[in-house]
Amino acid sequence: MLLHNYVEIIFWLATTYIYFSEHYDHKWAAGAKAAFGGIYSSFITMTTFGEFDLMPKSSVGAFILLFHATVGLLMTLLSLARFVSLTPKSKSLDAFAEGRD
Repeated sequence: MLLHNYVEIIFWLATTYIYFSEHYDHKWAAGAKAAFGGIYSSFITMTTFGEFDLMPKSSVGAFILLFHATVGLLMTLLSLARFVSLTPKSKSLDAFAEGRD
């Protein structure tokens, strides 16, 4: 489910990048208004922090990039927390922790 949400957010924000393409300078000019270019930019923005594929031209573009990077960071932390919670508990070697005196 978590991976599904991750991919869904990438696609939703890819459509945002395509719709608001005039607010960005794209490093990849051919993908500026293409569907694959939006997905690529969305994936890069969500999985890296600080190295964006897009350069905002306006405050709207900067806000969208900041929002997307923050969502990507939170989704990464949620994924990490979920997988850490699935690890088995270690057994304590401490006699006091086990209730023996």
